[in-house]
Amino acid sequence: MLLVCCILSFADLPILSDSPFMKYISEIDSIRAFACLMVMWDHLYSRFFLRIGDRELFTGGFIGVDVFFVLSGFLISSLLFQEKERSGRIRYGKFYVRRALRLLPPIFTVVPLVLLPLIYYFDGAAVTILNYFYLVTYTTVLPKFLEVTHRFPNPYWFPHAWSLSIEEAFYLVFPFLVGQIQNLKRFSWSLLFFFFLNACMMPYVLHKYQGGAYHNPFWHFSQIGMGVWLAILVRSRSETNHQTTSGWYRRYTYLFFAALAYVFAMFSFATPGEQTRWFFMGGAPLLTLSILVVLYGVVTGFLVPGVLKSKTLRFIGKISYGLYLFHLPVYRLSERFLERSGMSPPAGSFLWLFVDIANVAIVFLLAILSWFLIERRILNYKERVWASAK
Repeated sequence: MLLVCCILSFADLPILSDSPFMKYISEIDSIRAFACLMVMWDHLYSRFFLRIGDRELFTGGFIGVDVFFVLSGFLISSLLFQEKERSGRIRYGKFYVRRALRLLPPIFTVVPLVLLPLIYYFDGAAVTILNYFYLVTYTTVLPKFLEVTHRFPNPYWFPHAWSLSIEEAFYLVFPFLVGQIQNLKRFSWSLLFFFFLNACMMPYVLHKYQGGAYHNPFWHFSQIGMGVWLAILVRSRSETNHQTTSGWYRRYTYLFFAALAYVFAMFSFATPGEQTRWFFMGGAPLLTLSILVVLYGVVTGFLVPGVLKSKTLRFIGKISYGLYLFHLPVYRLSERFLERSGMSPPAGSFLWLFVDIANVAIVFLLAILSWFLIERRILNYKERVWASAK
């Protein structure tokens, strides 16, 4: 019932921008930064220092991935809807080229030139080839979701690429779906049904797939779908020139800060497994809706926290793809190095804090170099090609 009320409360929310998805929204980079930093935090070795008694705090950094999914659904669908409105069709080839130019360069440059030789040194050719195969084919979600079956070898070095697998599947299918949509309102109701269906299935998925339940691709497709739903809502409200009142401003402000508080609570206490079954009993769907509420305020300009205007956060958001892609292999390479050299700190030692500081510094260095030397140059080329083809 709470989930239904949250969804229905969106129906009369105001739109302040005539077309917020037609322009660059810099605060979205700051949201990306928060999402990426949460995931990086979740994999730190010294995270265990923060606890109350026997309970660890801030165990929910993994929810940064949920933010990424909703954000991707909103951004990609907004661009596709805009293109279909302007030209009457979707240029599939151009869309896939743009996605490839954004995602593939670091995978085919930094990873093989910097990370793979080190992985080969510690684990040999077979493991290196297997992990890189998972990465470049976007199939890491299979061993992660089906890990309880032990049918697939473990993707030890790039396990976090499971989320990239799901997003890539979305990129492959969704443009064709947009090209066939005739009634956006009916399609939006289909997205809601798919979301609630997956929400109801989460307890069963936890029971059947145990540790792999969080990596359920159908649930995360429904999260991406809710991002698409938000794009449709923003679009429809701007087209109808929905009028706002002080009452709606006040109600949405309450909803916005309640959503922020819930996201922070999830970051503080949630874990993606049996330890917090409530996450699969309504906690995750409510998290998705909370992300929608916050994202709505930002993309419409209705309620934008001042911290999102930080230039530092915006820059971190710009390099977030490299940070996300490189962080876990760097963490694990340092662990292997310390083990092999006999310098690994004892479990629970505060020395792990210094290891993490060094790891994060290396990850940022790699991501910054990747951004300035590779990614940004290719993005600039992509925009020139895109502009010339209009």
